[in-house]
Amino acid sequence: MADTTAETPPDDGAEAMNGAVLIRTGRRVRRSAADVTRVPIDDANGVSLIGHDALSGNDDEDDDADVGLIEDDAALDDDPIPSDDTPRIDTQLLRQRLQRLHGLAGDELQRRRDAAELEPVRFAPVPVRRLSSLSREMPRLARNVPHVAAEVLSAARSEEFRNLLAGARAFLARQAELAARHGRGETNADEFGFDREWTESLLPLFRFLYNHYWRVRITGLENVPGEGRALLVSNHAGVLPFDGAMIRTAIWAHHPQPRHARALIMDAFFGVPFISWFLRRTGNTLAHPDDAERLLERDELVLVFPEGVKGTGKPYKDRYRLRRFGRGGFVQIALRTGAPIIPVSVVGSEELYPMLADVGPIAKLIGMPYFPITPTFPLLGPLGLAPLPSSWMIEFHEPIPVDEYGPDAADAADDPGVVMRLTDEVRDTIQDGLYRNLERRGSVFG
Repeated sequence: MADTTAETPPDDGAEAMNGAVLIRTGRRVRRSAADVTRVPIDDANGVSLIGHDALSGNDDEDDDADVGLIEDDAALDDDPIPSDDTPRIDTQLLRQRLQRLHGLAGDELQRRRDAAELEPVRFAPVPVRRLSSLSREMPRLARNVPHVAAEVLSAARSEEFRNLLAGARAFLARQAELAARHGRGETNADEFGFDREWTESLLPLFRFLYNHYWRVRITGLENVPGEGRALLVSNHAGVLPFDGAMIRTAIWAHHPQPRHARALIMDAFFGVPFISWFLRRTGNTLAHPDDAERLLERDELVLVFPEGVKGTGKPYKDRYRLRRFGRGGFVQIALRTGAPIIPVSVVGSEELYPMLADVGPIAKLIGMPYFPITPTFPLLGPLGLAPLPSSWMIEFHEPIPVDEYGPDAADAADDPGVVMRLTDEVRDTIQDGLYRNLERRGSVFG
C-alpha cells in the first residue's frame, strides 16, 4: 500500500468522508497539536482525561507535536481520504484506555474462572480431610457394629421396640391400602405426578432415617417461609439424592407450618424405570427452568441443586468443596418469579457413598452418569449398596431477596453481571456454611 501520509490533501471539491474509520499503523511521524481533537474520557474516579496533555498533567502548555502511528491510513469505505481539517481522535489515548479496559476484563474473567473451580484443599479455612476422614472413622465404626447389634437385640423386649414393630405393621397396611386404591384409578396426583397422600404415608420411613440412622441436626429452619414461593438452593453430594429427601423431611416434620418442597432432579435419574416413577410420585420433577417457574408461580417451595451431576458424582477426595454453579440459571428463575433465594448447606451426604473411583464404561452401559467404587461396593456385594450411617447437619441460611429489583427484575435476569453476582453470593454462603458445620459436627459417625 502506498504511503498516503506524503500525498497532497484533496482539493476543496473533494467529497467529505462520512463515518469512515482510519486504521493507522507503521512508522511514527510528527503531528502538530492543531491536527488533534482532544476527546474527554472519564476514568473510574470521575477525572476527565483529555489527550496527551491530561496524562502528563500539563493542560496549559501548547505541545509542539504529538507522536502517533499514521502510516498506511486506510478508510474502511470507498470515500476519499479526509482533508487536514477533518477532526481526528487521539489514538494514543484511545489505545491506552482500550488496553486498560482489556486488562480489567481479563482480570474479571480470571476471577470468575478461579471461583468456578474447586478451592484447593490446602487453602480451605478448616482441615476438611481431618474433619471428614474415613480412614480414621471406618475402623471405629466397624468395631462398634457388634456393640450396636447387641443393643438392638437387648432392646427387643423393650416397649420402644414393640412400638417400632407396630409402626412397621401399620406402615405396610397403609401401603397396601393405597396400592389397592391406585389400582382402581383412585389417585390425587397433580400434573407433575405428585401424590401428596402417598408421599406423606412414607414419612415414618424417612423419619426413621432422619432421626435414627443419620441423626440429622438442623439450624435456621425459621428462614423457610410457611407460605408463599421460595427457591431453596443446596449443595449436592452422595451419589443418590438422599440430601434432597432429608431437606424435605426437615421442612415437613419440623417446620411450624409443614409444607412440601418440590425438588428438581437431574434427568439421568428419570431414565431409570422404578426410580423415575418413585421420584415423580413423591413430588420431584425434571431440572428444567420451565418446571421450576411453573411451580414457583403456584407459590410452591422449590429445591434446586446447581452442581447437578458434578456434585453427586465427584470423588471423595474433593468432598465439601463446591463445584461450579452452572451459568446461574436458578438466579434467573428467582428474578423472573420474584422468589427469594434460600441457600442450604448440607453436611453428611458426602460420606454416604464415598466415591473412590468411577467406572465410566459400566456407567454408560446401564445409562447412568457414573458407576461408583466405594469402600463397601462392590466389595460387600448387595450389602455395599446400603448408605453409611454418617452424622448430618443441615443449615438453612437467611433468604436473599430479589424484590429490590422491583418491576425491572425480569430485565435483571438477562443482565450477566447481576446473575453472576447473585450466583457468587449464594455459592459463597453455602461454602462457608459447609466449613462451619464440618467443625460443629465432630465425628463423621458420631
